[in-house]
Amino acid sequence: MFSEPKDGRYQQISPSPWGATVELPTPVNITLDTEKLKDYAD
Repeated sequence: MFSEPKDGRYQQISPSPWGATVELPTPVNITLDTEKLKDYAD
């Protein structure tokens, strides 16, 4: 979901479960594997 700029910044909200692979769009352009982040979740 995209939103209009707020305070000069765009925001995108895409909920995903812990451990999912997340695609970060331009200008970052990386695929983030969040599996290891499970170790830090409550």
